[in-house]
Amino acid sequence: MYEKIKKIFNIIWLPFSFIFTTLLGINYFRNRTIKRNLQRVNEQLGESDRIIKEQQITNKELTKQLEQSRNIVSELKSKFENSKRTVSELEVIDREIGKESERTSEILIKLRKFIDENSGSE
Repeated sequence: MYEKIKKIFNIIWLPFSFIFTTLLGINYFRNRTIKRNLQRVNEQLGESDRIIKEQQITNKELTKQLEQSRNIVSELKSKFENSKRTVSELEVIDREIGKESERTSEILIKLRKFIDENSGSE
C-alpha cells in the first residue's frame, strides 16, 4: 500500500515539479532580459545627460559671446550717436561694426553646427 501511495505521489509530483522548474527558468531568462534592457536604458540616459551637459556648456559659452557682441554693438551705437560725424570717426566705427558682425556670424555658425551635430544623437 505504501508503495502504491508513493507511486501515485510521484506521478502527481512529477508534472508539478516540471511546471515549477519551467516557471523558474522562464523567470530567470525574463529577469536577465529585463536587467539587460535596464542597463541599456541607463547607458542611454547617461549619454543623454552627457549631451545635455555639453549643450549647456556650449550654450553658456555662446550666450556669453553673444552678450559681449551686444555690449560691443551698443557701445558702437553710442559712439556713433555721440560722434562728431567726422569721416575718420565713422570709418573706425564702421570697421568695428563689420568686425563684430563677422564675429557674431561665426558664433551663429558654431551654434548651428553644434545643433546639427547633436540633434540626431538624442
